[in-house]
Amino acid sequence: GYSDFEGFKIYRSLDGGLTWGDSDDKIYDTTGVFVGWEPYEQFDLSAFEDSIFCVKGFNSDVIGNASSFNTWDDCVAYESLEDNPDYTNCCSEGLIRGASISGPDPYSPWYDLGSDTGLDQLIECEPSDTGEDVCLYTYVDDNVVDGFEYTYAVTAYDMGVSGASEVIGLDGSLSTTYIANPDEWANPKGYQSIETSRGTTVYDPNFVVIVPGYKSSTSPTEESLKEITVVPNPYVAASNFNETAYLKKMLFTHLPAQCVINIYTITGEMVTSLTHDDPLDGKEWWDLRTINNQEVSPGLYIYTVESTDNSGKAIKHVGKFAIIR
Repeated sequence: GYSDFEGFKIYRSLDGGLTWGDSDDKIYDTTGVFVGWEPYEQFDLSAFEDSIFCVKGFNSDVIGNASSFNTWDDCVAYESLEDNPDYTNCCSEGLIRGASISGPDPYSPWYDLGSDTGLDQLIECEPSDTGEDVCLYTYVDDNVVDGFEYTYAVTAYDMGVSGASEVIGLDGSLSTTYIANPDEWANPKGYQSIETSRGTTVYDPNFVVIVPGYKSSTSPTEESLKEITVVPNPYVAASNFNETAYLKKMLFTHLPAQCVINIYTITGEMVTSLTHDDPLDGKEWWDLRTINNQEVSPGLYIYTVESTDNSGKAIKHVGKFAIIR
């Protein structure tokens, strides 16, 4: 069988995976039927990686434990140092794609096969020592709002199965070829690219829900407490912050590992008190309810964050936030 891989697609949702973009991100086929979403990011093999990709997997005679090379990358690196590198030596049956894969899918042109980005934009991973490129790449999304919930899904996709292509030789003869399809599957029309499922819940390994924030400070100082912020500020009931009609919340972030948050009205009346005790997570949610479990009124509020530094000295930060209905 074929060993096919072309790239990764990353999707981002602001509503828990109900949608994966806005109306401009929807994909429609030629008949106007909605068929999917544009990915938030997409990474595919470079033109060079495409051309030397092993159609039927790596050559197990030279790659693997107790073989000449631990991984396919090692084999490719070795061949690259040769005067006349022959990358077919790294592949089963000597079969490589021999072509770049990019642009619209020939059989479903509303899908994009990529633009030969290469995977270098992802944080590089270490291949396993079994001869397979099984590793974890990392993508960092820096276009986020602290405290806002984001849902991500990562999928893998292939190039599909190429159909017959007619080639005119130098002597004028006409021949038929199949790019990366030596067994002539789906003869003669080929088949569109296939993509893995995005997943639907956090129990799917490629579906994750994240609330960005900061790690707790384990060595707080008066100066570091100045970084504490409230999100969103002001709180506006009609905003698109992650909440429902039954769950309203604000976020205190950049907190030290252990602290007490006291919230007051501008007249000094105690509203509620929150205890934060987490050596890793530097944020604490507040449900906008008083110590008597009543929903707070709109207005300006004062808060204090009290902690101790490494010497045991008491330190405090004072801030304010507004609630608008």
